[in-house]
Amino acid sequence: MRSIVICCALFFACSGGDSGGTGPSGPPAVPTRPGIPRVTDSDSAKANIGKTVQVAGAALNAKLGPTVSVGGLVIYCMGRQEWSADQLGQQIEVIGTLEQTDDFKAEEGPDGMQSAGTAGHDWVIRDCRVGGAAPAAPASKEPVDPDQGGW
Repeated sequence: MRSIVICCALFFACSGGDSGGTGPSGPPAVPTRPGIPRVTDSDSAKANIGKTVQVAGAALNAKLGPTVSVGGLVIYCMGRQEWSADQLGQQIEVIGTLEQTDDFKAEEGPDGMQSAGTAGHDWVIRDCRVGGAAPAAPASKEPVDPDQGGW
């Protein structure tokens, strides 16, 4: 009788809840956007420099700005201040133009002092959009005719 109770307890403990895996109880898979390359590691990043890409990974904040961490890469999400508290540490998908840059590399001055900055060769996504949302269009300054379906 005791072994049946133990087996039932193990079954229920292993069958539900957030196991952290990729099965039914793990985090949901991020959908792939057709026609947009997905960056998952350094090889796929190098193959897609200058292209619009999608990246799904952990949302983290750094001094330079918000990042997405995936496959050993840290990719800065340019155009944003930081991830919100509910996004921080969560799986997030971003879309934008992938670049590798030395714009934020620390520089050494004539006196040998090094400025604040990164090691260089930083991965960045320009025009970074969360979840593939289109960037907000600027408001039109022209009057809109209400009879034509405008506001």
